[in-house]
Amino acid sequence: MIRIEKSFFLFTALLFLLMLVACPTYTPIENDPIQKEPVTKADSLEYEFDYNYLLLEAYYFYANQELQSAEYYYYETSSPNVFDKIVNMYEEMEDPFTQYFEPEYFDWIYSWLVSSDESLGLGIEIDSSMIITQIYENSPADKNNMRVGDKIISVDSTETNTTSIFERLISGKLNETRVITALRDEDTLSFKLQIASILSPTVFLSWKDSIPIIKITEFSDSTANPKGTSAEFKKILEATKTAKATVIDLRDNSGGAIDHCVDVAAEMLQKNDTLILEVSKYPDTNSYMQLTDTNIYKNAQDGVGKGRYYVFLQNEKTASCSEILIAAVTSNVNAPVVGTLSYGKGIGQYYFITYLSGIAAITSLEFLDKNFDSYNHYGIKPDFVIADSQDATHKALTLAKEQSYQRTEGYGNTYHLFTKKQANTSPQKDTHKGAFKLRKAPTLPLKTIE
Repeated sequence: MIRIEKSFFLFTALLFLLMLVACPTYTPIENDPIQKEPVTKADSLEYEFDYNYLLLEAYYFYANQELQSAEYYYYETSSPNVFDKIVNMYEEMEDPFTQYFEPEYFDWIYSWLVSSDESLGLGIEIDSSMIITQIYENSPADKNNMRVGDKIISVDSTETNTTSIFERLISGKLNETRVITALRDEDTLSFKLQIASILSPTVFLSWKDSIPIIKITEFSDSTANPKGTSAEFKKILEATKTAKATVIDLRDNSGGAIDHCVDVAAEMLQKNDTLILEVSKYPDTNSYMQLTDTNIYKNAQDGVGKGRYYVFLQNEKTASCSEILIAAVTSNVNAPVVGTLSYGKGIGQYYFITYLSGIAAITSLEFLDKNFDSYNHYGIKPDFVIADSQDATHKALTLAKEQSYQRTEGYGNTYHLFTKKQANTSPQKDTHKGAFKLRKAPTLPLKTIE
């Protein structure tokens, strides 16, 4: 779907221009996984420190302004624990999204990055009338041919007339069986389902006054659909292909995998539309000096939802990948935005596996819209400022029905700094997924601190 055209700032060597032109194709993240490497007795904590310093030196967006000598960070912390020294080094960076997670948190962080929430269940969403509104892909309900529109009558012969009763009756342990009776048209059907561990979807569809409302909660590689958020979104676009207008709800969506939010934007636009510009830092392969590159993401083909009238819902927690999506679409088709000023995070992180299998999150990316304008630290300004959730939804639906309003606002006009987090080695220190890419660990010229 996406083609990346590479261009450079004037100071970038022509040699690298030739190299990048030869490789213009966008590669999905699933083809470039990161993996935990085995640690041998020969591995040293000093090398772990050195590797992280070199990662910052090569990839940190503000390294030239902020990063001091390796010896400064190594000896500044009085603790003999090298992990404390590494954490302290990352905390000294002014960017709060640049952080280090010790090896003990690898499994937790990796799972958090690549997949949506996992829970026990049957994979059914219902409304107050006991009508099924969504079936999770690959869930027990999906595999047993339950359908959206079925009306739940009972669970294990116990009548269900409220959502709370239904949720209580289907709760249980892994592999426990539930017999659900449902009404489909004039037929009464019985389904025998086993409770399973399932990944939640990240894209939800509802209808109001014949207008589809598509809510995206995050952008993830692995969800109820094994191909992730963008595949979920495309499937819903195809299911609503007769709709002339659609509301996209990104409220409280703090972001996720960059590839997926860019792919979602691509499905809403036409061939050759410029989606987003990505400015990145990377090391020269010989000198390891930091260089700057600009990638231009362009649509290689028409999206399945091109030509549709879109209205976006956002709030102050709409951030990172969600803002990439809104900026990409609104700069091409002037789709209106309803809600409050978005978070304003136009930067992204690479996640690396470190020498001893820690995880380093390093801000290495900045995003601009097709006009080279930035919303970083400013946020995306709504056309209609409405804080109340129901009122905002009502306004978005009105715009979708009329299909005439064209976006007139741009980005915010008040600069705000991101909050610097306190030093904390817990993986719970940041629940903001942001905008990120997983990267294979580069080979760097390791040396120990003397």
